[in-house]
This record gives sequence, C-alpha cells and structure tokens, in this order.
Amino acid sequence: MPDPLAAAAGAAVFNVDTLLNYMGGDAKGRATVAKIVGDACADGDAPLLAAAAALAEQRYAAAGKILHSLRGSLGSLGAKRFVVSALALEQALNEGRLDELDRLFGEVSAEYHLLLGAAAGWLAAA
Repeated sequence: MPDPLAAAAGAAVFNVDTLLNYMGGDAKGRATVAKIVGDACADGDAPLLAAAAALAEQRYAAAGKILHSLRGSLGSLGAKRFVVSALALEQALNEGRLDELDRLFGEVSAEYHLLLGAAAGWLAAA
C-alpha cells in the first residue's frame, strides 16, 4: 500500500494563492485572506492539544472530530501536507489501527506547526 504521507512530502505546507485569486487578487482580497488566515490560526496549539488529550483519554471519536474540523478549515489555506497527515490519522482512528496513532499524531503535529509558522510568516509579509 503506498504511503500517502510520503507522496505528500512535496506538497504545499501553506499556499493561499488559489484563495487570493478567488478573492480578486487585489488589496481588499488580500486583506480578506489575511483575516481568514489569522482566524484559522488564532487558536495556536489549542486544537492540537485538545486532540492529543482526546487521544490520551481514548476518546477517539472526539479526536477524529477535532482533526476533521482542522482539516477542513486549514485545507482552504492550501495546507495539503497537513490535510494528508490529518486524514491518515482520522482513517487510522476509524479503522481501529491504534498502534499507528502515536506515529501519525507526531506527523500531524509536525505538519501543523510547519503550517502555523508558514502562516505567521505570510501574515507578517501581508
């Protein structure tokens, strides 16, 4: 079975070009995208910590919901690598592959932090 995380290694950590184009590509659109990015990242580590707590407490459905929500909101920011890693963890949860959770959560966490850093850099330049 091909490893979707390895396949996504060359994908974008963060890329709002499509969103910028959709918003018109002008200053007003850029300001709107900056607000979207800021709002999406405003909670910092809180969602990831909530998912980690849910996993530690074996509340797998709750962890899956948190990851699904993050995947949806951050996917609009062109966070393809995060989306792939979060989906892999969600699938492991749904399929009961508990032995993979630590490794997959580590990958989700790494991608999430790369995304937050890239978003912060983009916001600073916006």
